[in-house]
Amino acid sequence: METRAIASFNFVVADRSGDIGFLYNASIPRRAEGYSGQGCAPGDRSALLWRGVLPLSANPQVINPTSGWVYSANATPFFVSREDDNPTPQQYPINIGNDGRKTNRARRLAELLADDKAPFSRDYLAAITFDEAYSTSSEMATFIRDTLNAIDGDTRFSEVKTLLSSWDLRASADSRASLLAHELFQAYHAAKWWNTEAPEIKGHLIETIASMKERYGRIDPALGDVVRLRRGQVDLPLSGGDDTLRMIRSVDTGDGYRRANFGDGLTLLVEWTQEGEQIVKSFHQYGAALGRPASDHYSDQSAPFARKEWKRNPTPENDGQAMTSTPPLPKATFARIIDTLSAAGSVSNNGCPPDHPLDLLNQCVPPFSSGDGGALPRYYDGLRTQ
Repeated sequence: METRAIASFNFVVADRSGDIGFLYNASIPRRAEGYSGQGCAPGDRSALLWRGVLPLSANPQVINPTSGWVYSANATPFFVSREDDNPTPQQYPINIGNDGRKTNRARRLAELLADDKAPFSRDYLAAITFDEAYSTSSEMATFIRDTLNAIDGDTRFSEVKTLLSSWDLRASADSRASLLAHELFQAYHAAKWWNTEAPEIKGHLIETIASMKERYGRIDPALGDVVRLRRGQVDLPLSGGDDTLRMIRSVDTGDGYRRANFGDGLTLLVEWTQEGEQIVKSFHQYGAALGRPASDHYSDQSAPFARKEWKRNPTPENDGQAMTSTPPLPKATFARIIDTLSAAGSVSNNGCPPDHPLDLLNQCVPPFSSGDGGALPRYYDGLRTQ
C-alpha cells in the first residue's frame, strides 16, 4: 500500500483474522507551512514547491474501529465509520488539503450501519447496496427545503410545491417527484462542485418546468418511465439517482427518455463461513460479453440488475466443474480463428494445439511490442470477426 500505485482510490481492507481498516490512499505533497492546498499558491516562489510526498502512515486511516465497520464513498476521510471512531481534521496538518465533503452515500451508510441496526446480516448488507434514498442531512434534502422556502406563497409554483413537499427523498422507479428534483438539483450541485454562482431559484424553476414539459410532456413522470437501462433489445425502467447507494446517472436521449450511462457496475458480495465455505454473489448492469452484441451474454444480466437482484456465482464448493475447466472449441472454429489472425500478421499458427481456447491465448499469441501498434487491434479484430 505504501507505493500508492493507484492513488485515486481509497481502500477498505480486511484480513482473515478479522482486522478491518480504511486507508486514505492519497499521495499528499509535502507543502510549505501556511498553504493548505485548497486554493492557489503564488507560482513565483520556489519555497512553495512540493518536497516529495508524505508517507502513507501520515494519512488519515481507521483500523479496527469499535463500531466494527468502515466504508468508502467518495467522502472526506474523517467520515468513514461511527462518529467516535472517525479521525478528526485537528489530528492532521491543515496542508493535507482535504475538502471535508460528505456525500449522500456516506451519510446514508452511516445511518444504515448505526448501532440500532446491528447486527448486520448478509441479506441486510445486500439490500442496502440498492438503497435509493437521500439522507435528510444531504445536499439534496437541503436544496429541496431551500427551494420550498423560496417559492412559498408563489402560486406559479403550486404544482412544484405539491410534488416536492410530498417527496420522500427516495429515487424509486414509481416516484413522480424524483425526476423534477434531480433536474432542478443538477445546476446547484455543479455550481457547488465547481465553485461557481448558482442560478436564481425561481428563474431556474421556470426554465426547468418548460424544459421538462417539452421533453417529457409533464413535470411529474414516474422516474422509471423516463430513466431506462437500454442495451441492445433491452429497455428497462430503473430506480436510483446521482449519489444514492443505488447509483444511477443518465443522459437525455432526445426521444423523451434518459439512458443510464454511469453508476453501479460489477459488484461482488463475498462471504467466508465459519465452516470454510466461500459464498460469492454478484450483479452486473449488462453481461459478460461487453463487446459482442450478438452474444446471449451481451445483456442477460440487465433484467436482474433492474430488479435489484443478486446472482450466486460458481465457486469450487458449489460448482467445481464450472471453475476448473473450459469446454474446448471445435477444431474447425480454431482453424478459422488462426487463419484470420495469420492473415492479419499478428500470430503464427506454428505448433498451436487446436483443441483448447486457453492454449491459443497462452501459447499462440506472441508478445506485442510497442513498435507494432497495429498488432493488438488486429488480434482483437480477428477474434471479434470469428
